[in-house]
Amino acid sequence: MSLVSQPRCFIYALHGFLGQGSDWTEVFSHSIFKKDRIIAPSFFSDKKYQPLSIHSFIQDVRDHQQSVSNVKKIFIGYSLGGRIGLQMLDQQPDLFDEYIFVSTHPGLKSALEKTERIKTDEAWAEQLQQLNWDDFLKKWNTQEVLSNSLSLNRNLLDFQIQSLRQALRDFSLGAQKDYSDIIAKHQEKIHWVVGTEDKKFLSLTDTLEQKKILLNIKRIFSGHRILLDSPKELQEILLALEH
Repeated sequence: MSLVSQPRCFIYALHGFLGQGSDWTEVFSHSIFKKDRIIAPSFFSDKKYQPLSIHSFIQDVRDHQQSVSNVKKIFIGYSLGGRIGLQMLDQQPDLFDEYIFVSTHPGLKSALEKTERIKTDEAWAEQLQQLNWDDFLKKWNTQEVLSNSLSLNRNLLDFQIQSLRQALRDFSLGAQKDYSDIIAKHQEKIHWVVGTEDKKFLSLTDTLEQKKILLNIKRIFSGHRILLDSPKELQEILLALEH
């Protein structure tokens, strides 16, 4: 990603589970982004295992922001990356001027739903250890929420398995609170992106809109993996925010 001395904007981009910073390459392929300071970490790829925490992400943002001043600061996060962004918005709302949440779950409401999700994510964590990599990927790709998206291919050598397993536990949707109130409070700086073929998340988005929790919603023709399915549409959203 580009590094310039006087950037137009500071952009911090977080990928989803099984993702990498390079997943954003096509999104940031427009020449105008060469004028920006873009940080897109691969937070599962560090071969020296380091536990992930919301505090580590906030500190990483702060460290990178030290080199910029008086520029618009934009966060964009996909899926798990978006949920991490919701936690940052909750704890440090001044980190960014604009937030783009892509295929992001606002949080489960019932204790039963949370308990079941924690069990599900624990099962995935165990399968990461028990199955060979190709079998795990194949099983992961068969989830209903991913049925209308491109299949994900990944190289085992690009990941730290312990980080993936721990993220499933520490950043489980079941361990996340419902951020509906936080979204409503900061809705003027939030841009919500959902795929029209992602029926589950489209329904969640419609509910948030009906309750007037969300103001700025962009529905685009895509499945859940908007980052890979429709990167040009995300690029257009970012370009509009930069002007």
